Amino acid sequence: MIKATKEIYIEEETELKPEHFAFLEHLEKNAGLYAITCKQLGVQRTVFFQWKNRLPEFAEKVDEINERMIEYVQSKLLENVRNNDIVAIKFWLKAKAKNQGFGDDTTLEINNIQPILNITVSDEETKNDLTKLLESGK
Repeated sequence: MIKATKEIYIEEETELKPEHFAFLEHLEKNAGLYAITCKQLGVQRTVFFQWKNRLPEFAEKVDEINERMIEYVQSKLLENVRNNDIVAIKFWLKAKAKNQGFGDDTTLEINNIQPILNITVSDEETKNDLTKLLESGK
């Protein structure tokens, strides 16, 4: 059955076809970056998401590609940590040792701070108007 939506004709699919496998192959080469893959292959991003939402096998393979990329990047980070790269060490500690004080979470509490405003006015009428305005809290 073919369904029309916004000038795009989408065939109701239940299994992967050659175009899905081609997309997945390019997605792997592009480190799981679907926007780049869509652009390279001329596939609209909405079509990619339709495939992902309607084809469980396609969605699973996309997730596998992303997981492999995460594992690859983690292995590269670990290599850099082992090579004493201080930036990699700091990044790893911020991600893995937050409970030991290495996170980015900084909380600053400021209580009872009053705004400071210094205005010099030579006109007495303007001075009175400003005083009334400040006293009214507006």
